[in-house]
Amino acid sequence: MENFDEDEFSSDIDVTENYRDQCIAMKIKIDLILSTNEGNDEISNVVNETKRNFRLLKLELKRFDGDIKNWLGFWGQFKKIHDDDSIDSDDKFQFLLQATEVGSSARDLVESFLSSEKNYYKVIEQLKSRFAKDELLIQIYIRALLNLVLTQAKNGEKFTLCVLYDKLETHETGDFRADV
Repeated sequence: MENFDEDEFSSDIDVTENYRDQCIAMKIKIDLILSTNEGNDEISNVVNETKRNFRLLKLELKRFDGDIKNWLGFWGQFKKIHDDDSIDSDDKFQFLLQATEVGSSARDLVESFLSSEKNYYKVIEQLKSRFAKDELLIQIYIRALLNLVLTQAKNGEKFTLCVLYDKLETHETGDFRADV
């Protein structure tokens, strides 16, 4: 064995025990803070401040033009607003109005209702019943698939498996449901 210094070893044990005691004391303090309401607010503020110290660009809401092919993309984005309980239903109605293109059948449907909390949910149900029909979406995507095959046969193009897969994925054929 090399030079074993019993005093140095004893000193290391003391330092380790000191750190352990400090960790236990800190854990007790954290548990006490978490058990009080004031502490929860303080900690959540600190966590939020440290979590996000950068600015994101504002997202522009995708506008729905009333074309059933565009429903899934629109609903995928707007559903975040729809499911957010912190947003008042009257505000959701206004967001929905802004998220539809002027002159489209979707906009006409939204405008046919008076802006109110109850009517917001009625409009959503009407939009879903008109545009979120699985049978129609499946037909549209099958036509897109057939169009790909016909284009390949007509032009003599040969898609590699990767290209064909990418083209199918862009049509969202993997999931026809609109989470309705």
